[in-house]
Amino acid sequence: MTIEDKVAAIVDRLLEKTLRNEIKWEQSFDGNFRYSFPDSSVEICREEPADGAVSLGVILYDGRGRQVDILWADRLNRRDELDRLFALAKKDALGLNEMVDTMLADLQRAS
Repeated sequence: MTIEDKVAAIVDRLLEKTLRNEIKWEQSFDGNFRYSFPDSSVEICREEPADGAVSLGVILYDGRGRQVDILWADRLNRRDELDRLFALAKKDALGLNEMVDTMLADLQRAS
């Protein structure tokens, strides 16, 4: 199994666990979204250069927080999955669902 196959499998599992609300994402300092394991972490990154071609990728970090590798969506053959995972991780890390629920509750009380 290649590194691409293994990381693609990690993306698939992260997406499954995120959909089931089994893991908690954090926002990194550069606007990406990170999930940490005991001795490593993975970040879902999204770059939007001026030409409009959005790039999605997976950044792998070791236990010391050093970037070990980055694998882009095309290399992993997981563009749709990474796009969805980025959006879900963003909602989780920023607490978007809770914020919207609070807004709805406030509006219902105000009626």
